[in-house]
Amino acid sequence: MTPLESSFSTNDASKTTFSHENLKRKIAETIPVNIGSNKDKKKLYILETCTEQEKERFIALFQEFKDVFVWSYADLKGFDPGIVQHAIPIKENLSPVRKRQ
Repeated sequence: MTPLESSFSTNDASKTTFSHENLKRKIAETIPVNIGSNKDKKKLYILETCTEQEKERFIALFQEFKDVFVWSYADLKGFDPGIVQHAIPIKENLSPVRKRQ
C-alpha cells in the first residue's frame, strides 16, 4: 500500500482495481454516438461489439431518455446535494494535501 492509499478509508473505497492499460482497452472497445444535434452534441459510448440491431435500439432508447442524463454542470442546478454529491473518503485524523502537478 502506498502512502497515498493509506490516507483513504477502506470502508468507502472501491474494491475495483483500475489500470491505465485496462482503461485504454475499454475505451478502444467503444464507439462514440451523438444522440443530440450537430449544434448541441450529446455524446455517449456504446460497445462496438454490439450488433447493428442492438446499436439502433440503444441509440433510440438513449434519444428517448436523453433528458435524464447530465450533460454539463449547468444541468445539475436544482439537485439536492444530499442526493447527488461527490465525496473523497479520507480518514478523520488526516488533512488533504495539494501536490504540485
